[in-house]
Amino acid sequence: MTIFTLIALEVVLFAAFSMRDMLSGNEAPKTSENPNQDEETRQFQNDAQSFQGYPYKAFVGWQSPQIASETLNIDKNLRRITVNSNPPTDQKVHFFGGSTMWGHSVSDKNTIPSHFSNLSGKTAINYGEQAYNSRQSLNRLLNTLDSIQPGDNVVFFDGVNDVYHNCLSLNSPDGHPREGFIKEKLSGKSGGIWGLVSSTSTYRLARRFSEKLGSGDNAQRFDDLNQCGDPAYAERVADFLVSSWAATEAIVNSREARFSCVLQPNPYTLPDRPFSHNDTYAAQIQQVYPLIREKAQKLGCFQDYSGILQQDFYIDHCCHVNAQGNLEIARRFAQDLN
Repeated sequence: MTIFTLIALEVVLFAAFSMRDMLSGNEAPKTSENPNQDEETRQFQNDAQSFQGYPYKAFVGWQSPQIASETLNIDKNLRRITVNSNPPTDQKVHFFGGSTMWGHSVSDKNTIPSHFSNLSGKTAINYGEQAYNSRQSLNRLLNTLDSIQPGDNVVFFDGVNDVYHNCLSLNSPDGHPREGFIKEKLSGKSGGIWGLVSSTSTYRLARRFSEKLGSGDNAQRFDDLNQCGDPAYAERVADFLVSSWAATEAIVNSREARFSCVLQPNPYTLPDRPFSHNDTYAAQIQQVYPLIREKAQKLGCFQDYSGILQQDFYIDHCCHVNAQGNLEIARRFAQDLN
């Protein structure tokens, strides 16, 4: 009798969760209280729902699939569309980085590369990708090295993905954001009987009750994952980023091009507390950014942009800014890459 009861419960819960997921997937995202989010932000969020996951890509981990929508367009080369000034220039600027450079939550015309091209008149190419850190950008550069010509500019815009993710015990100081997930899948721990149980709707319901009961401890559990409170660990995270820049500098110089390695701003480098705030992210930035600045001084490419935004343009507690924030960053690039 018990097993039939469990089967019946699973069928009912599966139907209920399926209906809920279908209805919630058709709903427009709720308006955030963050004043930096606007209609473009919400339209981007709607367009981003067209993503069906990120295809695996050797040596970089993943790449955005080709997509066409109102605000978000990825071309056949799997690069975010840049709205360039006309006509194209012989010398190009190749922008690499994570989701801020890629253009999270803004339209194609309001990404940093698009703003830069409009301001400078130079042709810009956006090699940014969601969640990429410096080593993934280096690998993507190697995959497209023939496109770097003498006289070009190459920009790496890094910091938060190396710090936020590599400080977590789920990953390693020289890893990337999905390292822990991939390790778990390859270990087989996510398969077998436990994989079957954890995929059921009954388990999903039980987990939700558990999260509700322990919701007050969630922040503390996340904070416990931060390893960068250990100075030696924080130093390894900083070394990983700076070594990626150093290797990239040598490669770009060999192409007779100019390289800029830029430490990106984030909500925790503002002069005042941001509207959207995460205590763990703030601690990680305080623990690692000073080490990056110190270690990167030996590089000819280094530029510190971490303090260039004096106003809160951030739409979330990570690092993403609205169109105006991207414009302010692009203005600095237009000034420095003249």
